[in-house]
Amino acid sequence: MTRGDVPARDKVPATAGTVVIDRSARSGTVDVEFKPVEVTTGVPKFDEHLRSADFFEVEKHPVATFKASRIDFEGTSRSR
Repeated sequence: MTRGDVPARDKVPATAGTVVIDRSARSGTVDVEFKPVEVTTGVPKFDEHLRSADFFEVEKHPVATFKASRIDFEGTSRSR
């Protein structure tokens, strides 16, 4: 992930879930749970904004889920 020309150093510590990677098939899935209040970017003001109602609204949503049904491996191109 990047923000402009600056590589992001974001941290989203998962509390539960699974990541499945099949290297030979060059595929995978993700289904993880995390606490949005623990997401950090290294930019305190941005972290505060992420916790606000504009993004995660952590007071109302203390736990979030991230799911991905496909992982694209670097250097590959699959039809979408």
